[in-house]
Amino acid sequence: MIDAREDPDEIDIWRAYGAQITLESYGSDSLDAVPDSHWHFLTQTCCDFYETDTHIFVHGHLYPDQPVKQQPISKLHWLGIDDAEAHHSGKTVICGHRPQDNGMPLDRGFAIGLDTTGWLTCIDVTTSDCWQVADEDHATRQFKLRP
Repeated sequence: MIDAREDPDEIDIWRAYGAQITLESYGSDSLDAVPDSHWHFLTQTCCDFYETDTHIFVHGHLYPDQPVKQQPISKLHWLGIDDAEAHHSGKTVICGHRPQDNGMPLDRGFAIGLDTTGWLTCIDVTTSDCWQVADEDHATRQFKLRP
């Protein structure tokens, strides 16, 4: 979305990754409808990863042998949990980007993938409690990912 705003030649790439539904949420077919406050959030507030003493939160995943701050941005955004290995820090990686078609988070021990087809999923990493709401009927469910 940011690339498409900065370079009109990028709009077709963005269209392949959800541009239409995003633009519809703004009631328009144009990026001009996106408020300045949203652009500020996307370009100034959002970050490529967030790290605590025990967890690393990232959209994609990480190379296992590189410190988080030295990871290529493209990998933080696009690397998937499928082929991932444990990060050398020993921290649990909380990530998305690879939808789990069964609708349940993927727990690989060293990483948890929260991208769940048909459900919006969140986790309290301190308790392993998960909450989900369904895309279609807004049904909800709660469960513990790790006993």
